[in-house]
Amino acid sequence: MAQGYIVSLDGGQCLEDTAEEFFLILLRRCLFQDVKKDQWGNITSVKMHDLMHDVAQDVQRDEYGKDLSSSTRIRSYFADDFVDKEIENMTALRSLMLISREFTFLYSLDKLLLLRYIFVGLKYLEAIPNSITRLYNLQTLHLHCKHLRELPKDFSNLINLRCLNLRGCRFLIGMPLGLDKLTNLKVLSYFVAGNEDLCGELKVIQTFSEIKGGMHIKIGENYKNVNGLSDIGEGEGYLNNMKHLSKVKIEFEGECVNPEGVLIKLQPSPNLKRFKLEGYHESVEYMEKEFSSSVDTEAIAEFFPSLETLIIRKMSELIGWWKGNVNMRLRFPCLSFLNIENCPNLTSFAPYYSTKNLPEHDLPRLSELLIETCPNLASNLIFPSLEKLKLNNVNEGLLITCVYPQVSVTKQREMITDNLKSLRISYVTELTLQYCGDMEVERFLEALEQSCASSLLTLEINSCAYLKRLSGLEYLTSLQELKLSNNEQLCMNEDDEEPWKSFHSLRKLNIYSLQKIKSSPKGMKHLTSLQDLSIYYCHNLEGLPQWMSSLSSLQSLVIDYCNGIKSFPKAIKDLTSLKSLTLTNCSDLIERCKNPNAEDFLKIQHIPEDNKRAWR
Repeated sequence: MAQGYIVSLDGGQCLEDTAEEFFLILLRRCLFQDVKKDQWGNITSVKMHDLMHDVAQDVQRDEYGKDLSSSTRIRSYFADDFVDKEIENMTALRSLMLISREFTFLYSLDKLLLLRYIFVGLKYLEAIPNSITRLYNLQTLHLHCKHLRELPKDFSNLINLRCLNLRGCRFLIGMPLGLDKLTNLKVLSYFVAGNEDLCGELKVIQTFSEIKGGMHIKIGENYKNVNGLSDIGEGEGYLNNMKHLSKVKIEFEGECVNPEGVLIKLQPSPNLKRFKLEGYHESVEYMEKEFSSSVDTEAIAEFFPSLETLIIRKMSELIGWWKGNVNMRLRFPCLSFLNIENCPNLTSFAPYYSTKNLPEHDLPRLSELLIETCPNLASNLIFPSLEKLKLNNVNEGLLITCVYPQVSVTKQREMITDNLKSLRISYVTELTLQYCGDMEVERFLEALEQSCASSLLTLEINSCAYLKRLSGLEYLTSLQELKLSNNEQLCMNEDDEEPWKSFHSLRKLNIYSLQKIKSSPKGMKHLTSLQDLSIYYCHNLEGLPQWMSSLSSLQSLVIDYCNGIKSFPKAIKDLTSLKSLTLTNCSDLIERCKNPNAEDFLKIQHIPEDNKRAWR
């Protein structure tokens, strides 16, 4: 676009849509590769094919580069670490990128009248020269300047500006006056309200109805203008008419005079896919009057029906979502990620529902849930699609019910919990229990008998400090992989038969840092399907048993930092399937195996020499 190569195919089509159409054509023809997408499926980056890159360089030749000898012909210029004053003479320049950690000022650019695109990444730059406002053809301006305080006073002269990206300007104190004159803006990533000497009124935002992508709105602590609230009806907020806006973050800095009035003015569109509210006024107790004024006494109310991500943090007085009718159901049909943090008075996410007779769930697509420091939250939460759960400092009365359909559940379910007493899940194929704190893990494992006996294939139990025994696992007859790590109280006695003799399908066993283990349970001799056995950091394990010859399918054995194991039993030579042996940081054992004259060398000579790895 900066070079003028994009021409609208249709008189009514904007340049951005035309450029996107051209881009997708090139992508379909494989001229771009290594496509990366965000969680909404939008393309965030691609790699140009080598052939395409060589052709582009050949076509441009002297029009692009760092060689200033032909400065009057250069159309694209990139400077890093050093910005030469010669840049002022590049009168043919259309695209300019300046990146430096040291430079604190910009040379005058007002002679570069053909400039369409500017990217400035000067970390310590505090002011942009006013001369930039005379670049009347400028279409795109990216400012990634952490210490930038304000934009030039005549910024409204840039009437052809289509993209203003200010994401890296975290110390910006306000917007320039006359910003509403920039009616061609399609991207406005950051807007700061609150400084009365600059553009301090939020209503400027409503000028930009064609804004696309995301917007971060920061409300300064001095923002006071909340007049005219009675003139704003339902669906008439400043953001409500932005049909292309998909992500909004509203951040309150300090004590805003009337935060409720600010949100009534903004009224985020119900079509949002991601919404983040941060630093909101501490006195807010319910969300209803701020966001759900259309909610009545109907049985089901939808809150932002297109929302996919919701993050709520630092709302110290928030109690619940609404006052009034406790029988009302609040439905988030598209929500996939929910994060609630530091809401100490939040008592309920939704009313309590029975797990029976649920024709539809209120969070049907939620795959990731993070709740931290919400000690009074005590709801019964029901999820049909949950994949990852993290709970920290929550009420012990919080009940999590994950009801999965008995079909094609293939993704990992990760449960990281602290202070949770009850967790119900069913029809899971992969499950991780991690940092479970005070949760009664043994009772939970016993509950797996009914819900996951035939479905669970992989189980990992990590850092569950109060887990003492593996009760309940004997019913997991389909289990193929088991990982036990950092469970400091877990004890396995030599005479234990259960749950090991029930693991007829177990293929892989990983034991990591279980310090109470002194000997291998006899029940492990029933693991006739075991193919991979790894033992790490079990310092008190005193040796391997003679019955290990029963592990007839074992193909790989890894022993690391287990100095209590001094030698191999004679039975290891009967493991004819064993093809790989890795010994590390076990000095005595390695000394007995490492050369033909060593005591245990003959016991392992059937293992291919190339597969005896990392001996040290």
